[in-house]
Amino acid sequence: MQQPQMVPMQQVQMVPVVGVQMVPIQQQQMMMTQQNPQMQATSAQVAPLQDVCQVSMADGCHQAEGKIEMTRDVTDVPVEELRPVFATCCSICSLFCGFPSCIGCTGSTACLCLLCKYTYCKLLDCKDEDKRCCACDNCNCYLTYPNKIYECTGQYCFLDVRAAFPCTSKVPCLVTLCGVTCCAQYKCKPGVCKKIGESIPELMERAGKA
Repeated sequence: MQQPQMVPMQQVQMVPVVGVQMVPIQQQQMMMTQQNPQMQATSAQVAPLQDVCQVSMADGCHQAEGKIEMTRDVTDVPVEELRPVFATCCSICSLFCGFPSCIGCTGSTACLCLLCKYTYCKLLDCKDEDKRCCACDNCNCYLTYPNKIYECTGQYCFLDVRAAFPCTSKVPCLVTLCGVTCCAQYKCKPGVCKKIGESIPELMERAGKA
């Protein structure tokens, strides 16, 4: 059997390929886009969607006096309008004298990533698309970002009770006995039957009432 003969490298001739041109990848993509205009897309069209919610660690970090804008829904009780009767730092029992806002019951409970909100017989402002005037029975549970350890609020007609650990913007730090406030937001601010917003002006500013 004859063995195949090895051809020296010097005898191998490179034959050029006629008509073939190397085109960069970016230029190929541009040419395809020009041929098919439907493939054109701006960066805004292919960019990811914005976050559903923006997480803020203001609550639960003793920052009730911060300059963060306060947001609340139509059934929330304005904490700056409450008149505390008894308060022991992180728990407050108050009178809510606003009318007709005091009609009905509303509240919420938040514990780490679980949030429950309820509303019964609460008057609305009729400003939505369906012109709703009263929330007869509404109860919802949500999973949220855990930005607070514990917070509970409840308004039952003229009585409002709330507690939190640590203190939040909805449950500021107060020390009150029989309507006489001794301390507010870690400062000595004596007052008799004063609203929480009068003892803590920062809450009025955040609510746009200053």
